Amino acid sequence: MLLLALIFAARLYYLVAYPLSTDEIASFDYFVHQGPRVILSYYPIPNNHLLYNLLAWPLNLTKLSPLLVMRLPTLVLGCLNSALTLGLLSRVAGLRRALVITALTALTPLSVYYGAVGRGYGLQLGMVQVGFCAVLELLRPASRYRQLAWATLVLSSIGGLLLVPSYAYPLAALLLGLAIGILRQRDWPAFGTLALAGAGIVLITLLLYSPVGAISGWKQLLANRYVASRASTQFWPGFRPRLYEVAAELFVPSVRLAGPLWLGTALLGGAISWRLLPGTRRQGALLAWLLLALPIGLLAAQRVFPLARVLLYVPWAGCVWLLLSLPRVKSTGPTRQWAMRLALVGTAGLGLFRIYLNEPRLRGAQRETQLVQQAYTRLQQVAPAGKRASLIGLQAPIHELFFAHYQLLEPHPPLRLVSYRTAQPNAPFDFIVLSHAAAASGNRVPSRYVASYSDALVTIYTNSVPRRASALLH
Repeated sequence: MLLLALIFAARLYYLVAYPLSTDEIASFDYFVHQGPRVILSYYPIPNNHLLYNLLAWPLNLTKLSPLLVMRLPTLVLGCLNSALTLGLLSRVAGLRRALVITALTALTPLSVYYGAVGRGYGLQLGMVQVGFCAVLELLRPASRYRQLAWATLVLSSIGGLLLVPSYAYPLAALLLGLAIGILRQRDWPAFGTLALAGAGIVLITLLLYSPVGAISGWKQLLANRYVASRASTQFWPGFRPRLYEVAAELFVPSVRLAGPLWLGTALLGGAISWRLLPGTRRQGALLAWLLLALPIGLLAAQRVFPLARVLLYVPWAGCVWLLLSLPRVKSTGPTRQWAMRLALVGTAGLGLFRIYLNEPRLRGAQRETQLVQQAYTRLQQVAPAGKRASLIGLQAPIHELFFAHYQLLEPHPPLRLVSYRTAQPNAPFDFIVLSHAAAASGNRVPSRYVASYSDALVTIYTNSVPRRASALLH
């Protein structure tokens, strides 16, 4: 289908064009490159998305580049899921609405980016979509696929939690919607099955995370600064502005439009769906509304500021709610076909235009990576030849991560990298890499260091005194 081919092409373009991010490099260096034992037990930073890193690890054995190792699972599995979700959603909303929903949500810059890069968020969106369709199938009277739907719901929930623990947000909405639907149907055996399924999801997920809990500690697993509860005096004044900023990233790039639109739908969307829609469409719209609205309440209860990538499923849920809430157009023949074609072309064209508008950000990422590579190459060129590796002092966080990554890929690293956080270097380095941000905050280098290279990010200083003599000065 042309739409799916267009989505694949957009994701493939971002896969090739966007350089590896700092998060992807950290995931590759610290976990994927180290193998399953480290992935399943070591959790020093939140970058260890267990299931995704396990999916990427076999590709590292094939000697593919780190970019392909980290991104191929997202691209391949994400595109397969897009086709699967389109088919499943057409059972709920009809093929035409499903196509428009897919075109509206899959061709935004944020969706295309996380559908290409090596993180768990793009695949997490797929788990939400599959889980959504499974819940609606379970609420369908006399469904022939109930056992398959239960298995799909359980497996997608476990997979989502292993991809990113924040899958708990959409999972809470899906299980709540399913529980309410079963209670309204008075299907008590199904409610018992739901209780068993929920317990199974929790127990299996805890079991799969248990190596991390046993070795790194459960506290370390939960000690994520992104989900740390904030003081009331700090949280409440900043919650609505932050919510509006995230809405602008997720929906349309306008804080004044996207923020009130999301908040208004979260407040009123459920009542609108309940009063105006017929049975099957009402179930789908209400479940989509729960996915849209419940995260706001959970974030407020936790006093946690939202992150756009964690809520990547919210625009999809919003479009499902909107398209199911719209009245059916009573037209037949060529008029309906042309209207459908125009809607698809318009939504796809809007998505491609937004991707085009994102080009400056992409070029900025490329430029930053080029400057980091250029600085590393400069150090390799000026480092003295011989057996002794040059000692490099770094006070530039991005360069520290990238330089260590470059060293990992080289069989004989010619440079010894040492990070320091003091105002003055605490060792007799051969070279110092100082970011302009660190220099602006008051950090300086001793007078024996002479600036030998500078770009938009850092300045490299060369020690004009031999290291042995320089050590005496310390």
